[in-house]
Amino acid sequence: MVAEVGNLVGHVRTTNYGAIFDVVDLGSAGNSLAYTNVRINAHTDNPYRDPFPTVQLLHCLVSAPEGGATRLTDGFAAAEALRARDPAAFRLLASTPHPFEYRDPSSGVLLRAETPVISLDGEGRLVRIAFNNRSAATLPPGRLSPAGLRAYYTAWAAFDALCNADEFVLRIALRPGDLALFSNGRVMHGREEYTRGAPRHLQG
Repeated sequence: MVAEVGNLVGHVRTTNYGAIFDVVDLGSAGNSLAYTNVRINAHTDNPYRDPFPTVQLLHCLVSAPEGGATRLTDGFAAAEALRARDPAAFRLLASTPHPFEYRDPSSGVLLRAETPVISLDGEGRLVRIAFNNRSAATLPPGRLSPAGLRAYYTAWAAFDALCNADEFVLRIALRPGDLALFSNGRVMHGREEYTRGAPRHLQG
């Protein structure tokens, strides 16, 4: 059903994950936090992919008895708050291309792309957020000075804190049949922890 709805509003891309993917707790067999029961902080998906996924869909098939709520963050609102509260941090995140990477040796997949955390147009308006702690690679040597690196990662941490702050997060307890559809270049998503082994099942 999630693919059927996706093809009503656009074209579902087939990637190394397939046309759809299942978000379930695989315990110790999980090779990604998505396939566990732990909390996942606000992030955009696949920043290592070019072109990146524009619209994301999450369809709830089975909800966890306790916990597991979906958390959505308006990344543009968080970025504008950073611009107002710490303009230097905002400028660093908007002017420094960051490498993102996904590697799966078992399937021979290696994906890499570079983009600033905050992308702006020529007028300084926000056009995209690319933020994912789990797929962020290290900045190449020489891109920033040692002092610049400290400032950059301080800015990264400040933005991370804003994106997970209650003032910017909408919490939704998806129930079977619910579908969340959002812009992956603006709306960040995450998840609350739920009981290990609980039968929670989302399809994306």
